[in-house]
Amino acid sequence: PAIVRRLQSLGGKKLDALLLSHFHLDHIGGVPAVLDAFDVDRVYSYPVDWFSDYMTKALPAYVAALEKHHLVPQPLFDGMSFSLEGVRFDILSPPRDFPHAFSDYQKWMLEKYGQEVYPYDSAAVTVPMANDSSICFKMSYGTSTYLSCGDLYYSGERMVLDRHKDDLHALV
Repeated sequence: PAIVRRLQSLGGKKLDALLLSHFHLDHIGGVPAVLDAFDVDRVYSYPVDWFSDYMTKALPAYVAALEKHHLVPQPLFDGMSFSLEGVRFDILSPPRDFPHAFSDYQKWMLEKYGQEVYPYDSAAVTVPMANDSSICFKMSYGTSTYLSCGDLYYSGERMVLDRHKDDLHALV
């Protein structure tokens, strides 16, 4: 409700896009209310089936809201880009080959990036994997730039740094 009230206070009735960094409750929990309150042209995320076994709290309501509003999320991966109203979005993570199983993720991060996974979160051992899969993007408009990396842990930051160290400078 707070997100809907804030967006309504800005005077809009339509959203060109929602970009969802990852499927934790604090990132997608408000999506059903937003979709009910606004016309939304498109949703960007990573594929809904990624980690669906681990995201049981928020994912069902998110998927139901997408179906109710006839929206199919467009997946975003490292190396992709798109523009909206003159604003460019360059996607810096996750890579397409990001593992979908926790045991594979730990091994993959160590082998590919020489980085051990950030210590387990007390809530669930899969939290680092979901956070490290966050969609990281750089948004550019004219000379202004903004970098957003969701909830990447140190291991995910290392992954992005190894792949894009020269692309990360941003005003914000």
